[in-house]
Amino acid sequence: MRHRGGTTAVAAMVVALTALALVPTSGSAAPVVSDWTQYLHDNTRSGYTTDGAVTVANAPNLSARPNWPVNLGGQTISTQPLVVNGVVYSGSWDGNEYAISSSGSVIWKTALGITDPNNSACPYPVGVSSTAAFASVTVGGDSHPSSVLFLGAGGNDKVGGGQARVDALDAATGAIRWSVPVGASPATFLWSSPVVYTPAGATAPSVYIGVASYGDCPLVQGKVLQFDARNGRLQYEFDTVPHGCLGGSVWGSPTIDPSDGSVYVATGNGDSCSTPGGHNESVIKLRASNLSMVGSWQIPARQSFFDNDFGSTPTLFTGTVTPNGARRSLVGVAAKTGLFYIFNRANVAAGPVAELRIAQPGGPDQGLGSISPAAWDGSRLYIGGGQPFANNSSLRGVVYAWNPNNLSAPVWTDPMPGTVLGAVTAAPGLVIFGQGPTVSVVRASDGSGLRWLTAGSGVFEGAPSLSRGVLYEGDTNGNLFAYSVNGA
Repeated sequence: MRHRGGTTAVAAMVVALTALALVPTSGSAAPVVSDWTQYLHDNTRSGYTTDGAVTVANAPNLSARPNWPVNLGGQTISTQPLVVNGVVYSGSWDGNEYAISSSGSVIWKTALGITDPNNSACPYPVGVSSTAAFASVTVGGDSHPSSVLFLGAGGNDKVGGGQARVDALDAATGAIRWSVPVGASPATFLWSSPVVYTPAGATAPSVYIGVASYGDCPLVQGKVLQFDARNGRLQYEFDTVPHGCLGGSVWGSPTIDPSDGSVYVATGNGDSCSTPGGHNESVIKLRASNLSMVGSWQIPARQSFFDNDFGSTPTLFTGTVTPNGARRSLVGVAAKTGLFYIFNRANVAAGPVAELRIAQPGGPDQGLGSISPAAWDGSRLYIGGGQPFANNSSLRGVVYAWNPNNLSAPVWTDPMPGTVLGAVTAAPGLVIFGQGPTVSVVRASDGSGLRWLTAGSGVFEGAPSLSRGVLYEGDTNGNLFAYSVNGA
């Protein structure tokens, strides 16, 4: 079941914009700055940016920028902000997607719908929870490419029209270029954030997104969908459970492995079904060309409990797992079991090559388990979650650093008073994450704290973005914060 305000739902793009180097003015190398164009930064969902304007030395001087925070309708912001060419894009539970200038003024907002289950088990109305993916695509009958945002939308209000949808918005104006319904609202909801990728041999990019229920109230049939980015035409569909069965929601987002043209997703719990072949509570590898399955692994019964499932997004990385082992291409994802499961990408069906205990098992609403996607900076894996120690409930969250060449013990452990719900973000020398009412900035080398930024009465349930020296994150009061060194 999806917890209130999670962020695993949540996107991707066709082409990650190339990092731009500032022109040196003193003969020394200037820091690299870059845009943040999709959920978890890139198609492999690394959560890592090379943007080096915020450093270990100046991070203690991070402070609010003038005219920020910007309030987006007073409702929860659980999406990860995008930053492209100086424009910040963010969704809000008020049902709108926003474009905001670097000075804090709203450029446009587009109403996309609100889902209100009006159900005691799922009582909260939710708006846009899918982080958009920015891409340059030739849409419809256009003669040239334009900048487009792809994201999950819809709802059972007047704007949503009773359907969960995948929408394509003009990034300059917010106008809807195409819109495709994918399931009846309020049961169906798109927590997932899309990824845009052109498979080998294809002439145009595709948009990939997962389909989930609002929160098991009721369950729906989980799916992974592939659309033509130009016009929204459905190209392929993968059903995580057989027709007539329910569950297997894809709460998190698809991850692309460009090395072999594959897609990874993780799924939620299922319902009882007499038809075999379900892939609930599973990690699944698909072919990006047509969504045919390569392999799948399911959480074993010995680790299972009520509402035990994956609510996160897979992360690609490499390592030997054990010292002196062979270097392998790996994929890892956290579950409510409190374990981070690591697989050899060459054979997911063989099961995990390692299982890392990161939190006590249970639901994120109770500060347990994990739905937080990891970050990978090329040498270390940074993983967040809920309560780490059974005998200390005052510590409700944790972030670890792991060396994937030796997974016998973490490099460092950083327990926190707030649960880490959103994805972990990494930059050169830095690890950044929301935990309760605080955004924490710590040293990547040892986890020691550099800066703590608070949201007042709000909670940070989404994921932070770092672009061009500015740190962005939204809270549960609808405030989108922007922090830079000395507020510059």
